[in-house]
Amino acid sequence: MSRGDVATDAGSVVPPPRGIHGDTLVVVVTPDARLRAELVDRVAGLAPVLTVADTAGAAEVLRPRAPEPPATTLPAGLVLDTREHRISYRGAPLTLSQHEHELFVLMASDVGRAWTYDELHREVWGSAFLASATDLHSTIKRLRRKLGCGGVPLAIETVRGVGFRLIPAAPTPAAPTPAARRPEPTG
Repeated sequence: MSRGDVATDAGSVVPPPRGIHGDTLVVVVTPDARLRAELVDRVAGLAPVLTVADTAGAAEVLRPRAPEPPATTLPAGLVLDTREHRISYRGAPLTLSQHEHELFVLMASDVGRAWTYDELHREVWGSAFLASATDLHSTIKRLRRKLGCGGVPLAIETVRGVGFRLIPAAPTPAAPTPAARRPEPTG
């Protein structure tokens, strides 16, 4: 057996295929980890290699998956410039503190996701969440007010016992139009 030959389960030796195309995947299925490593070495460079201990493992890895949901898009007119530390909506800047800015950018990175208190605290304040969430709640309260005043069509929803999530704001109902005046009776 020469270098590059591959042993089959039947014990015969098969030379590696020549001219493998870019869409070929080599699947190595054996419970023997040493043999998997040896076979990977032999086919290295020919094509991507998938190694699994049994056919059930291969089936799981190769099973078609549902397509990923489309990425959440931010409302038109919202600009997050993280390099310049600026956020604006329809050209009007939102004046945010450093923590408000970091919190908004983090939550806007995955609109609709429920962020835990611990995740938010660790990402924004750089420390583990402690029993009191006063700093987080204060920042959320100020950020909610500033988003509302700025007309940004996003809201921060409380997820009880978990944390918070950024969601599209419910449209504000239009003010009722004044009733038309009845003409004065003549006569």
